[in-house]
Amino acid sequence: WHKDVKPDNIIVDAKSAHLVDFGLITPLRSAMTLTTHGTEYFRDPEMVRMALRGAKVHEVNGAKFDIYAAGAVLYAVIENSFPAHGALSQFSKPCPDALRWIIRRAMTDYDKRYASASEMLADLRHALACGNINALRPAELPSVRGGVSESIPEVPVAEPIEIIDEAVVNTPPAPRPAPAAARRAAPALPAQQRGPQRPRIRVINWWTGQWKAEGPAIDTQPVRVARAGSPSIPKPQGVAFAAAAGRPTAFGKRMAAREQVRTARKRAARARKNAATRIQQRRMKDRYNNNLNWGTFLALLCAVGFAGGIVLALTKQNPSVTVLAYDDQAPVAPAPQLPQRPQGPAVITSNPFAAGDAVEVVNIDEIETFDSLEGTTILFLSDLLPPLRADLADQLESAEAVLSHSGTTTISALTADDEALDEGSLEALAEVNHRRGQLPLDARKTSKALNEWLEQQHSIDAIAWLGTDEMLYVFAPGFRDSGSVCEAPQMLSDALVKRRH
Repeated sequence: WHKDVKPDNIIVDAKSAHLVDFGLITPLRSAMTLTTHGTEYFRDPEMVRMALRGAKVHEVNGAKFDIYAAGAVLYAVIENSFPAHGALSQFSKPCPDALRWIIRRAMTDYDKRYASASEMLADLRHALACGNINALRPAELPSVRGGVSESIPEVPVAEPIEIIDEAVVNTPPAPRPAPAAARRAAPALPAQQRGPQRPRIRVINWWTGQWKAEGPAIDTQPVRVARAGSPSIPKPQGVAFAAAAGRPTAFGKRMAAREQVRTARKRAARARKNAATRIQQRRMKDRYNNNLNWGTFLALLCAVGFAGGIVLALTKQNPSVTVLAYDDQAPVAPAPQLPQRPQGPAVITSNPFAAGDAVEVVNIDEIETFDSLEGTTILFLSDLLPPLRADLADQLESAEAVLSHSGTTTISALTADDEALDEGSLEALAEVNHRRGQLPLDARKTSKALNEWLEQQHSIDAIAWLGTDEMLYVFAPGFRDSGSVCEAPQMLSDALVKRRH
């Protein structure tokens, strides 16, 4: 089927209409998957839904999709607007009931519309051939009465009559009987009384679309003479529709296809330009800018100047004078005497002191000793990278001095370089780091792992570990505690006392 029936693909020439653009034509028995190609408003929504479900072409009747598009084209011709699906297309302009019913049935649901294009064509030809289409009821259409054949013969076209009888023309028509009965009783007209014959069209240039009509062009409409007693012969509907649409009924010279395309492109470009102009004008009307502009800047400058003027005026009203005096004879306060540094080693305490207080210097002989630490070995580790903060380094130095004075041997990874440690000390540090892994120091799993390692050692009695929070964690078999670095000797003493007991 065609798949893209729309007004743009229909070329009207006098009383003939030609369907073009067969780029999307698809065989009805194709095994391909149904696609959604086509033009919006003239594309059947049922086809879109079937394509989204993955239906095959041979599983549906593609002719019904073209029937929908044909009904949409008829609706666009009558209403001069885009159609909607099914009953959503409302008729706002006068339209015969029979033609409206044909359009409705062509655009209804997939299973309720015309079964074939010939059935729809039969209804349209019947509507054109009737005497008065406005009096034709939908119930009188062939598709409603039944008996429509699949192949509809071509309606013969009448030939022109050269001599027109004025008496026949001026004679008023006889009263017309009922529509159905009149059509059944009216005799068939001879071929010489059936209107102008369609001329042959010969294409001269297939590339440009230039053509030539062979045969005489008839500008006047012939008079159809009916037998006495029969209903008056109506005006051909095709000519009536052409006159109502403002289209020429006679053959004439038309532009080539290339010229028609060029003209259409010019119209489209002009329409796009007009649309862009309207959009630009609408934007200029609705434009609003809340950013800073020159008016806002000047207003702020005036406000700042006004405030500065007020401050300056108040300052002038209350003048103040500041006098600086300098006396060479004024007494100078004596500087405090610093205590003398004793001879011998000293330890720095961690007690805080205020500025101006005397610094307490402690002699090494006065350092507190812990008897429980004598002869023990302590392993010092740290999570902080060197160099340590000055006060923290001083506290560690003081703690190591107390431990050394108490007779404790320290294996420290804090102040000593790796080259100063023996192989056994380096191996012990590596094993302790391996046992801890990535566990935090305050976790129970850490205490359990380190205590199990200490129970297997005979040369190391306890572990002191400086964490990233600058707290010192002490581990010994059955003991775990944490505190500041200054409390290290006391915590280690408590840990070893508990281990011995």
